Amino acid sequence: MLQQNLVTCTKYNDYIAYKYEITSEIINKYLPDKLPPFASITPRNIAKRTVVYLTPLLLVSRPQIIDHCKQLSNSITLEDLLEQLLIKQDPNFRYNLVITGNSIYFIETPHSHHLSHHLFCKHATLCNNSKDVRFAGEFWFDENKEFRLNNNSGTYRPLDILLENTIQLFQQLTPRLQFRGTCFRADDLRPSIKNRLLSKIQTKV
Repeated sequence: MLQQNLVTCTKYNDYIAYKYEITSEIINKYLPDKLPPFASITPRNIAKRTVVYLTPLLLVSRPQIIDHCKQLSNSITLEDLLEQLLIKQDPNFRYNLVITGNSIYFIETPHSHHLSHHLFCKHATLCNNSKDVRFAGEFWFDENKEFRLNNNSGTYRPLDILLENTIQLFQQLTPRLQFRGTCFRADDLRPSIKNRLLSKIQTKV
């Protein structure tokens, strides 16, 4: 039986970020390797790295994620929390997910076109630009009543094999939910955040 772990949360406007602390032994069993951000050396990735790691962004994100955390009830397990959050059978209602060497972070993906919301919900910001990221992606509850998880992260780009390992990790942590993996390249159920944002802006114009 798994040890009860600490769950904390922090709120930014309408978005709540959750942090589930877990022993490094469990993480290392399934995800032993660290993922570098923007690993490919391309002009686009260099530009993204510059933006994501700008000092003003770090100064804004760290107080939001670290200084305003609130501990949830000790009786709430990760499995119970995810079951409560994932009540909509809708592939458009998703959570961004980041796993580090000792924690699991997740937050609902933004529906607003406000830039600050998107910055707060990005994988790198969500985990406070951790240097110990093991996996990043999204999870949701689909129209077939199945809990889904993918490896959609433009920053960390985890390989498909890491998606399989993460599914095994979730099977240990949340066996009742029976998460299934969906490779990001095959996941065309909804457009990217960038395309959704552009669409909303065009609609308002």
